[in-house]
Amino acid sequence: MSEPEVKKTTSEYEKRVERAREIKQKKADAYDRLVAAQEGFLKKNDERLEQFRKKRDASLAEKRKRTDERISANRKKTEERYVKGDPHKKKKFDEKNKHSDEKLAAQRNRKDAAIKKHRDQLNHRRKEREQKRKRYFEDKKIKNENRLKRIERDVHGVLRKKKLLIGMIVVVIIFFMFMTTEKVVPGSKLKKAGVINDKPIEEELEISKEYAVLEDISENQLLWNLLMEHFDGNKTAVLGVMCNLNSESKMQASNLEDYNNQLWGIADDDYTEGVNRNTIDKNDFTQSRINNVSNGYYNSNNQWVNKDGGYGYAQYTSFEKKLELYQFAEQWFGPGGEGENYKFNIGDPTMQAHFIVHLLESPEYQKMDSLIRNAGNVVDACYYWLKMYEIPYDPYNDDYFTLAFDRAAAQDDIKAACDH
Repeated sequence: MSEPEVKKTTSEYEKRVERAREIKQKKADAYDRLVAAQEGFLKKNDERLEQFRKKRDASLAEKRKRTDERISANRKKTEERYVKGDPHKKKKFDEKNKHSDEKLAAQRNRKDAAIKKHRDQLNHRRKEREQKRKRYFEDKKIKNENRLKRIERDVHGVLRKKKLLIGMIVVVIIFFMFMTTEKVVPGSKLKKAGVINDKPIEEELEISKEYAVLEDISENQLLWNLLMEHFDGNKTAVLGVMCNLNSESKMQASNLEDYNNQLWGIADDDYTEGVNRNTIDKNDFTQSRINNVSNGYYNSNNQWVNKDGGYGYAQYTSFEKKLELYQFAEQWFGPGGEGENYKFNIGDPTMQAHFIVHLLESPEYQKMDSLIRNAGNVVDACYYWLKMYEIPYDPYNDDYFTLAFDRAAAQDDIKAACDH
């Protein structure tokens, strides 16, 4: 390999690293803007609530003051007209006033207690919503950071391997140039001897490749093409599905839910490799139990219920969907399947892309598929997927409307990357 070719290859991967860093910074900036907007909204709400409470307290105090003045004036008139000069009537009048004051004070105390209880309940519910919101954004930030770290780590790993391979080739060429006394065209004898060949460097790096896994861009393009075929060229429907998959797994077929990466202490590639080699067996995969750490429970019917442990494009979590994915993979890589020439790989993007289409074509989601096809915009298409298939936690508590807008924001990036 000549020096210009070496520089060109190195430059391409350095650009890829730089793009990954730019994406990371862009995501971090977007997250900061979203958090700042949420905090600004909550701060304005707090200010409005405080102003309302001040006006309410002032109004209540003014009302009580007028009531006290009216009672005092009535008592003064009554005392001057009927009680003056009669000790017996004076004593009886004072007792009646005391009883009336006690009754009024008790009534006001009950009202104050009710107001305080109501405000305490509002503060408690607000605090719970704030904690849920913080947990949601923290989990989202962790997911983005972990995914971008994986991208940068993979790019650096490939770059190091290529630099090492290029260095070895250069050393071999220099060695043979010193050893030979015959003037030859650079590299010609090496090609004849089989030391170097005309294969692309990517093939040389992946001679011992064991599983059929595509590059990120090819993975996304493959999914786009299959969905375009399924939806008869309806880009709105395709973007509705892909925006949701992008939010769930960044369209990484071998993605394990980030929370479970930390809980189980296992990386996505190691988890996928474990399932492929059956060190994580079918039962553990479908029931989300790894290293004796369980993320589920048995219900009253002795059925296993997953709490999380999402995996794949759509972060399949329930026992039924993970079992369906596993069985689909067994057929795909089994005899007569489209992937029978490859070893079993639960994280294979081609298999999982066809599984998405398989779900959309199933009778169970026929209504959802029809609604997505006829959606007027990408936000509506995202909403139908959220409401009828995924049904995730709703941090905004507004029946997935705001969440659909959030996810649809990725449509321009996806379209730019895949709509060729």
